[in-house]
This record gives sequence, C-alpha cells and structure tokens, in this order.
Amino acid sequence: MGAIGIARAFQFAGEVGAKFHNPDVSPEATRPYTEEDTGYREFKLKLSKIKDRMLTAEGRRMAEERHAFMEKYFERFFQEYEGEK
Repeated sequence: MGAIGIARAFQFAGEVGAKFHNPDVSPEATRPYTEEDTGYREFKLKLSKIKDRMLTAEGRRMAEERHAFMEKYFERFFQEYEGEK
C-alpha cells in the first residue's frame, strides 16, 4: 500500500510490458500479468481493497492513511495523464 505499493505496481507493469494506464479499457476487463495490465489496474483491483482487511486498530489507521495517499496520487496521475496539470 501507499507509495511503496504504487511503485511496485508500476515496476511490475513495466516488467510485463504493460502501459502506465489505458483509458480505453476498464481495469476489470483486462487480464492480469499481461501487456493489458497497468499500474492503475493493480491499484483499482487489489491495493484499494487492502484497507478493509486490516485486523488491528493500528493496522486500520496506517491503511487508511496510505489508502488516502494512493487516492490522491491517482487523482493527480489522471490530471497529468490527460494534460490538465
């Protein structure tokens, strides 16, 4: 999760020859571990769900903070991707 999770998602996407993002295809319609995969797909389908699986109060606190960072990151990512920033 968090910055490390995002970095790992994009690193892995690069290893399989995937794009940063593919706005023409929904993340749910792509196959993992292929060139269709993206760093955003990893966030949307996996990383975004981790916070709901924490078992301790401290784990939930940390997960909420990191989840908020990832949400902000991808908000900015899409703005830059679309040329808005």
